[in-house]
Amino acid sequence: MKIAGIICEYNPFHNGHALHIARTREMTGCEYIVAVMSGAFTQRGDPAIIDKWTRAKMALRCGADIVVELPAAFAIRPADKFAFGGVSILSGLGCEYMSFGCETGDIELIKRIARETANESPELSGLIRDGLARGLSHARARGEAYVKICGASADIVNLPNAVLAIEYLKVNSNLVKPMKPVLVKREGDYHGLELGDICSASAIRRGMNGGEDVRKAMPQRAFDLLDQAVFARPEGLDGIAVYVMRNACEAWLNELPESGEGAYMLLKKHAALAIGRGDLLERAKCKRYTMARLCRMLTYAMLGVKEKRLSAISAPQYARVIGFRKGATGLMRHLKDAASIPLVTDPTRLKSDECFAIEKAATDLWFLAAKDPAARIAGMDYTRQIVIED
Repeated sequence: MKIAGIICEYNPFHNGHALHIARTREMTGCEYIVAVMSGAFTQRGDPAIIDKWTRAKMALRCGADIVVELPAAFAIRPADKFAFGGVSILSGLGCEYMSFGCETGDIELIKRIARETANESPELSGLIRDGLARGLSHARARGEAYVKICGASADIVNLPNAVLAIEYLKVNSNLVKPMKPVLVKREGDYHGLELGDICSASAIRRGMNGGEDVRKAMPQRAFDLLDQAVFARPEGLDGIAVYVMRNACEAWLNELPESGEGAYMLLKKHAALAIGRGDLLERAKCKRYTMARLCRMLTYAMLGVKEKRLSAISAPQYARVIGFRKGATGLMRHLKDAASIPLVTDPTRLKSDECFAIEKAATDLWFLAAKDPAARIAGMDYTRQIVIED
């Protein structure tokens, strides 16, 4: 059975995502596509704009055959750990192909950077340290080092999808049976905020929050689901975020993920005057720390998840199904028999699993940010049904 896998967030699902799925089918000739999708929070640490069940249903309506969850223990993490979690699940499910979007269509360039950085040379390490000493963020220092070592363009190596693509290939190269990488060149501006037929998810989220009609940017079958979606507001976490940072002690903060270089103390310092989550992040923003890192740190703090707890989860040990197409029942049967990690359709099986405990906490936190007060209840991971799409 020929299966292709995609690691995604679909925040929300748009025309570019539908194009990626279609081109993946064309390029691989696969029978099925598995999407490993982050749940309540994104890799940047922000709450997803709509609930994960609706996002999964959008993907299933628009080309995916099964959607499984990338657990929060890997989804709300820096690029290397995000990639490790996603690639591990795709591999565990027996995918032959791994497809990803990227700002460049030059897969040989991405492969070259991945090879050069898989075992970081003293020269590369030195260049990164020099960049950090000049006050650059780690991401920027790493990008400049890639430019010098690999001859890559600075316009490419610091772009989000390129960074993830490099990490996907690094993880894939260490597998006993690596998947075949498939690069689909991304169209449109990842950071652009103009709505259009092919545009960024950022533009769509901005349009949704501003009350604009985003219909043209999404497949109609995905757009039609917005009426039944639960929407989250980042500002819904304002009180929790500020309270946690004002009252946290330094010792506790230093045990949280990404706590090096005094970053948490910067957030704690500014929490005294911040009026909300967004205001706190803006006050703490600086050249040293990327906004993505600060967002993740604030989410870790709200979840109360320490680095020691995350580090104990060495790799995803299951693939929890969020939804599947009725036409993919053959794939479901195949995965239950052939996958090297269990395919879980009943989350009560995971009640004692530490990785799922973090996922449940992230889902509960996300629903506290729901626009609809009636949705702000706990335990949705147990009460929401698997999405089954015709």
